[in-house]
Amino acid sequence: MKIRAMLTDNYAEYDRNKTRGIPRAGAALLHGLLYGGECGHKMMVQYKGGTLSLCHALRQRYGVPVGQNISADWIDAAVVDAFFQALSPLELDVDARAVAAPQQAHEKTERARPQQLERLRYQAALAQRHYHRCDPDNRLVAAELEARWEAALRELKQAADATAKDRAQTVVPFPLTVELKAAVSKIGEWLPQL
Repeated sequence: MKIRAMLTDNYAEYDRNKTRGIPRAGAALLHGLLYGGECGHKMMVQYKGGTLSLCHALRQRYGVPVGQNISADWIDAAVVDAFFQALSPLELDVDARAVAAPQQAHEKTERARPQQLERLRYQAALAQRHYHRCDPDNRLVAAELEARWEAALRELKQAADATAKDRAQTVVPFPLTVELKAAVSKIGEWLPQL
């Protein structure tokens, strides 16, 4: 039902059902994404005499003249320019953050592991002390304390094995060389022409 509702909302029947609709074929970049500032209805695109975004919902409903009438060409150009301006300084910064994020997570994990192992060692030692202080005549109590001690030792061994396995599988991120960084920054400069 949820998927069917999504499909219905994506179907291009805005005029009749007021669904979100999908962009149709055409040169307008923001086709199907603009809404009129006066009435709040979706703006339509007209390609006769240049690309125009029109708000004619009130005209259809009440017979009044077309509301907003905006040239889509300069809006599309402004959106493309803003996109490239936002994109160009980010390429190397995104790479640096992508390389640093796993490294920072790995460092946090490495700082937490000794504390976890120390806590598990303490719990195992505490369970051992409890077991040794137990009166051997209390077989049920001794069996329960022994089971707790064994469980603590198992948990400690699993954590130690997991630590050793993770340290053996540590992946060193591939840093960009100076040449690759230069190539990426050149691509950012050439992207509008491409």
